[in-house]
Amino acid sequence: MQFRNFRQDALSITDYCCRLESMATSLAEFSDPISDRQLVLTLLRGLSGKFRHMVSILKMHRPFPTFAEARTHLLLEEMEIDAWPPSPPSAVIAATPRPTVLGAPAPPCLGTFPPAHPPGAPTGGQRNGHRCRCG
Repeated sequence: MQFRNFRQDALSITDYCCRLESMATSLAEFSDPISDRQLVLTLLRGLSGKFRHMVSILKMHRPFPTFAEARTHLLLEEMEIDAWPPSPPSAVIAATPRPTVLGAPAPPCLGTFPPAHPPGAPTGGQRNGHRCRCG
C-alpha cells in the first residue's frame, strides 16, 4: 500500500521516479507486478503541487505515455521551472481616502466628463454641467 500512496513532496523528479521504480521492482519480486500504466498513474497521483498542471497533460497523451516518457516530460518541466527567476513578492496597494476639506468640491464620480457647454449655458439634460453615468 505504501507504493500507491507514495508522494513526491520535496523530492526531485529523478529521485521520486527512482523510488517509485524501486518499489515497483520490490513488489514484482513478491509476485505483485505493477504494469507500466499503473506505474505512470501512481507517478501522476503523487506529484507535488508545482507539477499539477502536468497531470492532465500527460493523461491526455494518445497513446498513454510510458513511464519513461512521463518521466522525461516531467524532467523537462522541472528544468524549466527551476530555470525561472524567483517571483518577487506580491505587493498590496491600498487606496487611502484623501481627507475632505470643508467647502472643497467633491471628487467627480466615475464616468464624468467635462462640461459640453460653457458655464451658465443650458445643459440639455446634464446635471451640474457634466454628464455622469453613475446616477
